[in-house]
Amino acid sequence: MAHVALAVDSSSKSIRRPTEGFAATTVRSAGLLIGVLFSVVILSIRTVPPAHVGLIVTFGSVSEAQLGAGLHFVSPWAKVVVFNTKTQLTYSENIVPTQEGMNVELDVSLLFHPEPNEIRSLYLSVGEEYERVVIAPELQSAVRGLTSEVSAKALYTSGRSEIRAKLLSELQAKLKPRGIVLEDALEQY
Repeated sequence: MAHVALAVDSSSKSIRRPTEGFAATTVRSAGLLIGVLFSVVILSIRTVPPAHVGLIVTFGSVSEAQLGAGLHFVSPWAKVVVFNTKTQLTYSENIVPTQEGMNVELDVSLLFHPEPNEIRSLYLSVGEEYERVVIAPELQSAVRGLTSEVSAKALYTSGRSEIRAKLLSELQAKLKPRGIVLEDALEQY
């Protein structure tokens, strides 16, 4: 009778039980799913600072709803455009002609803020750079138009209050329809 000896390697892991592979795959899949969900939640959080209004822009479409100050959850692929609704200051240095044809230096500062209810239409018609696109050119045009109608003497005397009132009136007529509230105009000669 002959004996046959077979070598068996017990450290070999080539034979697995089917449940070990399934469990490991399930754990990896669950970990990946949790990671993706966590990333989506983190990417969906947006903050709007106090005294600001946010607009949700998704693939070029601007939402009708505005976001107030605070923490918000939006689509991860959406952009939130934030507008400052606090009083802002813009300053313009002008060398302008007077009625006599003299050039005088006139520095004007404007206090303004965008109307919170009109932010969407302001964004759609002008964009985020409304101060540079609308306010600065309108201010310079109004100052030139008003100073060319008055004498140089009126700029430095009691005529200043008239000029200021006309400037405010003219600028309010141009800026109010766009959703910009003009608070005050400050002149320095």
